Amino acid sequence: MGRWLELKVVKPSGLSEQRARFASKEVILNYFEELKTIFDKYELHNKPHHVYNIDENDINTEYRPLNIVAGFDARPQVVMAELSKTVTVIGRGNALG
Repeated sequence: MGRWLELKVVKPSGLSEQRARFASKEVILNYFEELKTIFDKYELHNKPHHVYNIDENDINTEYRPLNIVAGFDARPQVVMAELSKTVTVIGRGNALG
C-alpha cells in the first residue's frame, strides 16, 4: 500500500441486488433529466423551501463486509441478500436546509 498512494483500504457499503441494477450511469443521468423537467414545469429553481427529499434506508444488523482495496475517488459497494434482519430509518429534509 505504501507504493500505491492513490489506493486505500475501505469497507464497502451494502447494496441490494435491485438497487445495484439501477445504479448505472444512464439511469442516473435520466433521473436528473426528468428532475430538471419537473423543476422547469413547476418553476422550482428559486424555491428551495418547496423542494423536499424523503429517503428510507435499511440498516442490516447482521452482514459485515470485509475490507477491500479501492481508489480514493471510489465508493465501493457489495451486493447483499435482501432477506436478513434490518432496521428501517426514514429521513427527510428540504433544499433550504
